[in-house]
Amino acid sequence: MAGNVVMKRSSFSHESAEVGYGTAAHARGRGVAPRALEALTSWAFDIFAVEGLERLGLLHQVDNLASCRVAEKAGYRFHWWPAAVSLSKGPMAQVPI
Repeated sequence: MAGNVVMKRSSFSHESAEVGYGTAAHARGRGVAPRALEALTSWAFDIFAVEGLERLGLLHQVDNLASCRVAEKAGYRFHWWPAAVSLSKGPMAQVPI
């Protein structure tokens, strides 16, 4: 297995969902994560736009430069979301598309 991607939708909001990914050490640096995230993003909007999906958020450690590059390569842009700081030991970012 090279990694995984996931999308979580809240039962009370159809406008947004959260995506995430993880990459196995042996698959890092090969473009696996950006391609998987792009595929998940396209699939999510293809399937759920009719139900009102308007945006996807990606939470990740902002000090993880590789994760930041994955998000950028997949078309996500950085947006600071201070509320997420309380969910983790380090700073987090929401990267909506």
